Amino acid sequence: MMKLYAKIPQEEVIYKGKIRKTGNGQGYVYMNDQYLGYRAYIIFPQKYEFDGENYWITIDQVVNKGVHPDNDHTCRCFLSRNFVGKKCFVILDDDWG
Repeated sequence: MMKLYAKIPQEEVIYKGKIRKTGNGQGYVYMNDQYLGYRAYIIFPQKYEFDGENYWITIDQVVNKGVHPDNDHTCRCFLSRNFVGKKCFVILDDDWG
């Protein structure tokens, strides 16, 4: 089986952490409101390393989601229940900006 690897510069990662759970069990990731209207890639790693400048990631799954408003100064991406608690990296689509 062939594995997919990625090198992502630290400054491109806008979120690194676990998927949170809403009251109804759905998953979500919070972000700053400056990303409203963008498309975000949510990358779920099998494993990753950090060399001081870049993240070297062995990719398990990638999900492309839209960034939706939450309140005055935050926004979020919604995911299904089976992603809750998984570690992820979030980067923006290159076509924006």
